[in-house]
Amino acid sequence: MFCQNCGEKLVEGAKFCNACGSAVSSEESETPLVQPTENGGETVIFQLVQEEPVQETPTKPAFTEQPAAELISTKSGAVMAPEIPLQSVIQEDNSLILTGKKKSRGKSLVLLAAIVVVLVALVIGVVKLLPSLMGGSSKYAYLSDDGELMYMKKLSSKIDAVEINDDADDVCFSSDGKYLYFDTCDSETYHRTLYRIETAKVGKKNAEPEKISSGVGPWELLDGGKIAYMRDDQLRFFDGKESTKLANDVDDFSIHEGYAYYTEIDDGDYNGDGYCDGLQTLYRVKLDAKGEKEKLLSNVDCIYGSIYNDPLVYGKQNENAENDSYDVYAAKPGEKGEKILSDVEDIYDVKVNGGKPSFYFTTQQSEHYNLYDFVSDSMASSDMTAEEPSTSDYEVYDAGYFGGWWQTDWDAYYAAEDKWNEVDNRNDIRNYLKNQEYDVVTYTLKRYEGGKETEIASGADSMTAQSAADGVFLYTKTDMTPHVVADVADLSYGEDLYDLISQEAVMYQNVGGKESKLQVDEDYSNYDLNILNGTEAIIGAYDANSGENMLLDYTVGNSELTYNGTVTDESISSVTFEDIGDGKEALYYFEDVDDNGEGGSFIRYLSGKKTTEVKDAYVVYALQDGKTFYSMSDPSSARGNGAEYTLSLVKDGKSEKVSDDVSSVTILGEKQVAYINDGDLYYWNGSKSERVATDVECFWSSDEVNTTAFWL
Repeated sequence: MFCQNCGEKLVEGAKFCNACGSAVSSEESETPLVQPTENGGETVIFQLVQEEPVQETPTKPAFTEQPAAELISTKSGAVMAPEIPLQSVIQEDNSLILTGKKKSRGKSLVLLAAIVVVLVALVIGVVKLLPSLMGGSSKYAYLSDDGELMYMKKLSSKIDAVEINDDADDVCFSSDGKYLYFDTCDSETYHRTLYRIETAKVGKKNAEPEKISSGVGPWELLDGGKIAYMRDDQLRFFDGKESTKLANDVDDFSIHEGYAYYTEIDDGDYNGDGYCDGLQTLYRVKLDAKGEKEKLLSNVDCIYGSIYNDPLVYGKQNENAENDSYDVYAAKPGEKGEKILSDVEDIYDVKVNGGKPSFYFTTQQSEHYNLYDFVSDSMASSDMTAEEPSTSDYEVYDAGYFGGWWQTDWDAYYAAEDKWNEVDNRNDIRNYLKNQEYDVVTYTLKRYEGGKETEIASGADSMTAQSAADGVFLYTKTDMTPHVVADVADLSYGEDLYDLISQEAVMYQNVGGKESKLQVDEDYSNYDLNILNGTEAIIGAYDANSGENMLLDYTVGNSELTYNGTVTDESISSVTFEDIGDGKEALYYFEDVDDNGEGGSFIRYLSGKKTTEVKDAYVVYALQDGKTFYSMSDPSSARGNGAEYTLSLVKDGKSEKVSDDVSSVTILGEKQVAYINDGDLYYWNGSKSERVATDVECFWSSDEVNTTAFWL
């Protein structure tokens, strides 16, 4: 018989083990500690042995306790103790017992404690892993066609959604998914009420949405579940527990580094574009509302660049100027400004480095003429003496057989009348040109830096396009001094002279402060300029001959743009530049658009290479990897909110259809989407779709993947 605790052979009849001192049970254990497996490995079987009450206390033999060993893992994944010297004993049933020669009870307890720790760790690991195995910690919500806001813990038809509200409008999750925010709108007063509810409590007893505020206007969800929002003309802040007022009479606001920046506008008139011409005052206040508001600028017409700059650059209109020009000031926030420029037309690319502002700007110059200064008038003298013909001047006597009579030579009269009409038309044109003022307006481009201004170019009559951050400008120049562009006799209408003057415009480029003519077709117009990764200039232009928009590619040099050719001469639409990571941008656009405007090839252009990413698409959603796209194609006849599309996943040029008749889609992963089809919500996991809810109008997820949407 062997000791169940240490495995040492027992003296027959002994009540205690001579090796470890453990009490000997009445029955011999037949369960092996280690059993061989089929593949030659070993499976350790752990067994807790309950000791029987001991009636007497024996004297234990002395032994040296060894340090407890750490647990290690076998290749098969079982957990076992480190290797110790073992001896084998064959039982009568041929089972194998491996026993240690010296094994203390203390070691056994350490081993058992370690086993418990490992098992607990495994359980905790599995518990933590379960959410990811079951779809992660994502939260979902949808709006039913009856206006009910429903919450879902998982996109599955087996899990019932829980109603949160029956009148929700705008909905969003906090970044950690802990809270769901939504507002409701009163159909009569249009007042909005803002709520939130903790997602972990949805569906539990007495779990009701928490009202944050009523009368809410625009609101912005911040980190940590905090909210900045407008109520009437008040700017308010919700810190997750309570709302406080930050300011009154707020026109607009933005949040930056723990501060709310906002403007107040005094009484002014709204122009045709919907903008108020009142003066602005800029403030900021800490979001915790513990500090007083700081007045950063007072009574300014416009602010150039970022409102977070120090110093701030702003403009005040020059009321004495003939044109709408501004005097420009720089001021440290809250301090009096210093005028740095006068009579500025436009400002580009304001930057502040070391407390000093720099930017490009234009000034305007005007000369007053009339249109007659731009024509010759070869017929002026003869037209002055010309008289309108009369029929009496063309009467002739016809002596007939029975006596003569007077009659009009109508052919001669009509010929004279035609000439007079030409004279009369020239007189009308002449009078129009002499009475029509023509202001020759030109612009001078300058650079302000280090407190000094430097002229870059002059005599531009139109600032066509610019990428000021790269120091690249496109503009036209025309000989605007009075000179002959036509003769009065060659004009059909006086207004024709405007077109003739503008036809003489020449396109110029200015790169790094150096001016030169731009190589471009004279029939192109309506230019647009973007610099791609600092090395390529993509110029959009309209071709008057073909009636198509063109994309032209140039290399950006130190002093000029060098023409490489056309990016495409197909019909294009929706040109966009997007960040693709690693500090690079790519050009995206649709080309070869069909006649109905319902589909086109989605193109990416980078480093002179054009790649067709998606074919026949109306909407494209691009994932951040730049290689995965979801496309919406074949739109139904209905447009806007009622349109339905074919949804497909496109990766590495291969397309996989997800579903037809899709009205909206939410991208949840590279191969995971939720979409609405015929009013029902579906979840596609990369291989199949499952209907998870019916009568759905809108859908939201706390973990929606960042995508960029491109619309044809």
